[in-house]
Amino acid sequence: CQSTNLMQPGVVAESINMGKKKRGHHHHRKRIGTKVLTHGLRRFDIQKYRLEKIRQLHKILNSTFTEESIQLLREIAVSQDGLMTDEYRAKAWPALLGIPYDDSKLSVNLDNDLIYENDFFGQIEKDVARSMNCYDIFEEQSKHQKNIRRQRLTQILNGISYKYKEEHHYYQGFHDICTIFLLICGREVGFNCIEVLNKYHIKDYSLGKSIDDGVRPLMELVKILLKHTDHQSYLLMQAIEIPIFCISWIITWFSHDLTEFAKITRLFDFFIASHPLAPVYMTAVIIRQERKYMNIDPDAHEHELLPIVHNHFQTLNKDDLDIEDLCYSTLRLMQKIEPVKLIADGLGMGIQISLKSPLRDDKAAINYSSIIDRPAKSPIMIGHSNSKNRFKKYLEGRTDYFMTVFAIGVVFVAYFYRNGVMHAA
Repeated sequence: CQSTNLMQPGVVAESINMGKKKRGHHHHRKRIGTKVLTHGLRRFDIQKYRLEKIRQLHKILNSTFTEESIQLLREIAVSQDGLMTDEYRAKAWPALLGIPYDDSKLSVNLDNDLIYENDFFGQIEKDVARSMNCYDIFEEQSKHQKNIRRQRLTQILNGISYKYKEEHHYYQGFHDICTIFLLICGREVGFNCIEVLNKYHIKDYSLGKSIDDGVRPLMELVKILLKHTDHQSYLLMQAIEIPIFCISWIITWFSHDLTEFAKITRLFDFFIASHPLAPVYMTAVIIRQERKYMNIDPDAHEHELLPIVHNHFQTLNKDDLDIEDLCYSTLRLMQKIEPVKLIADGLGMGIQISLKSPLRDDKAAINYSSIIDRPAKSPIMIGHSNSKNRFKKYLEGRTDYFMTVFAIGVVFVAYFYRNGVMHAA
């Protein structure tokens, strides 16, 4: 991706290069990850887990959706490995957003030139020209294939900007999210998904023309999470004031910062099925995790901290992050500090969350609360907090076997002990 400043909607600034990615550097260290989540499970059990997920997904996605099946689909999406394949995602993402996966009906005619009559057409054109190059899946695609997708992306972006011109302010980074939905769901269903996201999940990102209108309150919520969980990280972020290095993580769902398409879609599984603040929680998790790797002088002045922290995260190869570990840690943090409480704390501390923000609507978050309340009850969530229970069942099912081995061992020990005593005598 070429560098773009994602701080203000529709405005290109030269101050920060958020698109630059450096591979390697000092972040080739081993990170805690999936092996922790599957501790106690044999390879065979992991294979059984994945086969069970595929069976569940096939059953849900090929049946009439019910409230119960959609809830199970949410739990599958946030659990280890997410929705598994892009074919499943093409059906599951629309379903999670309340859209039939084969619904090609549009509220806007994307083939009508009227959609280009919006205030953001010029910026959209620039962003689309830079698209379709950032992810590993584009390496083998021809220029013609990329241009076709760029044309469809242009139609989606302008269609949204035209229809919602009174309430939607296009921001750089919106095209990253739309690109992922286009690639997974196609133009028509992708557009319908974006419409729903734009009303709830990502609405805060486009509420105003400046960062203060929508994004800055989210940065403050990150600080509150750190204050509750890692005071040193909180003090660090307080000194920085606005952590601009992580704005793109939140407003693009990390699709601006990752190059591995499979990791991006896995994160989208998690974010679509979770509360809209899930990217905020994940941002706090990463900052908390990375702080211990920063070489910060305890006597450093506040003005010296920004370049140190900014440089650390700019040179951090986001593709090295363990996505499954991040999803698991984010879910745990959402359990510890629930979004409703986080929002209430933020409002109580004077954070100016817009009256138009869906975050103020408690009823709108009801569908997501069960993900937080019952993360381990789904039978398919072996990779997360269910792993110990699974291992326990594994042992219980082999009780007779272990008792037999134990008895044989006792006999052998007694035999050799007796022979040893007699030989000594």
